[in-house]
Amino acid sequence: MHHLHTLAQELYNKLYRKAPEGYGWINVASGLTLSEVAFRDFYTDFEPKDVSLATQIGPVTMNVPVLAAAMDTVSGPRMARAMTGVGGAAVIFRHRNPETQLAWIEEAIRARPYLVANPVYVQSDARIEDVEALYDRTHYSTIPVLKGDVLVGMIFTRDISWEGHEKHPVTQWMKPLAELKTVSADTDFETIRNRLLNEKECGVLPVVNGHGRFRGMYFPKDVRHVDPAWHIGKPLVGMAVGVQVGDLERVTGALELGIGVIVIDSSHGNCLPVIEQARRIVSLVEDRAAVIAGNVANIDGYIRLAETGVHAVKAGIGSGSICTTSQVTGAGVPMWSLLRELAFAKTELEKRGQHAPVIIADGGVSGPGFAVRALAAGAHAVMAGEWLAAAEEAGSPEIQNARRETKGVTENRYRGMASEGAIKDRSSDRYGMSKSAPEGVDGWVQSRGSLNRWWNKDAELIRGGFAHLGARNIEELHARGNQPYVWVSFTGAGQQQMAVRVATNP
Repeated sequence: MHHLHTLAQELYNKLYRKAPEGYGWINVASGLTLSEVAFRDFYTDFEPKDVSLATQIGPVTMNVPVLAAAMDTVSGPRMARAMTGVGGAAVIFRHRNPETQLAWIEEAIRARPYLVANPVYVQSDARIEDVEALYDRTHYSTIPVLKGDVLVGMIFTRDISWEGHEKHPVTQWMKPLAELKTVSADTDFETIRNRLLNEKECGVLPVVNGHGRFRGMYFPKDVRHVDPAWHIGKPLVGMAVGVQVGDLERVTGALELGIGVIVIDSSHGNCLPVIEQARRIVSLVEDRAAVIAGNVANIDGYIRLAETGVHAVKAGIGSGSICTTSQVTGAGVPMWSLLRELAFAKTELEKRGQHAPVIIADGGVSGPGFAVRALAAGAHAVMAGEWLAAAEEAGSPEIQNARRETKGVTENRYRGMASEGAIKDRSSDRYGMSKSAPEGVDGWVQSRGSLNRWWNKDAELIRGGFAHLGARNIEELHARGNQPYVWVSFTGAGQQQMAVRVATNP
């Protein structure tokens, strides 16, 4: 019979009254979800726009503290590119085929945030009537002119007088390449953004290689308010792995590509296979990427994973919107209470001079307000499923019936990785042949369109939450969250009062 780690027992005894030996806890510890708490406001002398959302996980810096969950209806290659672009990262799920997972990782790492890589174009022998037809169909105002795959100029439709010039060649109306500002394919993003925002007459910045071959273009409106996440000069991308020996080969291949985040993904992270795999991967990686392990709902699990040297521990069992683990197995701790316990354990390890991984809240973080509460409770980042499943980029190429229209509303498919459908498909091979009983469900979330269209609003709300707590960054947010009287919990009536109580427009 295995007992709690000695230090875990000591910390629980500090937090809660010690029970007589053999009787368990007489007073059951209360458990609060992120929906049952809120925080008081603090005086501020700064604006929300001045808040930094940057967070550090081992050798990796993210500009927003959000990871897209390793789920087949959330984190495929498109989501990986989109999350990098907004400053976070997606954890590409563990596909049953290692080559497929590595190919998706390579695709995401090779991508360049906000590059319009395959724009519509016309060939140099086209006429203005061809451009007009293209404009009527797409309403694009900037159209490249190519000779084969070589850029020769750019058509700006605002400069064209359509009537009477339909038969004119496009070369007569285009701005030739010699008059355009361009960049090479290996130009870093900050240089591109600085040129777009600070140089005159730089409304578009085409990308060409040394032979003039066209590789895409950047626009000022796309890069003005973004701060993509990078790792060793490449887009920040994550991957999920399991506890098999073959997973070490996946890690080795991904490191060669430049992977930034490696997640050992399990619904029960406090077990010997996960702990042993964490030790192996930490040794293999040698701080070339952030190593994350989980999930746990116990100080004991946090400490045991901390001893392996991982950079972060994922907290949460049964808290996700499509997870039924708590219902069907009885295991789980409400997220807010769990985060407070683990944050206490982290602080105690730090006082002892021991390695103390940061904490990632995984489950129940369905929007900006929940993210701020989780971060203030002690997390350094959150992992989101339902929240990001609403993005157009969600899902993987292999998910069937990924979208549907219901009464004029587009919905995206969203399922748990232990749902009956996911187990049947073995799309992640996460459980091997031993798993047959589902611990999740299959459902739908309303689409919000492309992540780029709505993420800035959600990020603005997160910064607003920081500002309400008087915190300019994650460190100050944690300090506020640890102050007396900052947190309040709701009764059922309190939760109802905090919710919308009027009919809303459809």
